[in-house]
Amino acid sequence: MDKLASQVLFGRTKNKMDKFADDTARDLKNMAKNAGKAFTSLGTRASKKDAYGYLESMGLPRGIFPKGVTNFSFNEDTCKFVVELPGECEVTYADNSVVYYAQKITARVAVEGLDEIEGMKTKLLFWLPVHSITVDGDKENFYWYVGATRATALPKTRPKKAFKEPQEAEFCEPE
Repeated sequence: MDKLASQVLFGRTKNKMDKFADDTARDLKNMAKNAGKAFTSLGTRASKKDAYGYLESMGLPRGIFPKGVTNFSFNEDTCKFVVELPGECEVTYADNSVVYYAQKITARVAVEGLDEIEGMKTKLLFWLPVHSITVDGDKENFYWYVGATRATALPKTRPKKAFKEPQEAEFCEPE
């Protein structure tokens, strides 16, 4: 009898856990898609100035990207955010952080900020790729996750005020 009861209980628990996992995955997917939809009207009529306003509407500082954005787009279906600059460049910010930008920077818009970033590196002791940037409800700071993946990335706290406005970039000479 105990064996039968445990099999029935385990079966019910497993079914509930499977349903919970499916519901959670669906909810997370919808949250990410809704984060993108919240900005669709801005992204569909994007111009070089919209990239800064887009960041601001997400609670991120306008100065995450340097002055000189030549193109900006947002794809609602993939939640991909693309910023293009005239060329590769570096910027030194007020908090003495140095950021390298490729000519094309891509990221996925997430509920808390930008994820899956490609085309940005920051210099700590050596250059590390920036994987994601989140706001996490903090009014004074935001967080950069630097490293190969977010799972192995190191969180780096950055003051929002140092990135308040886009800075002049030092463009790298083409080789």
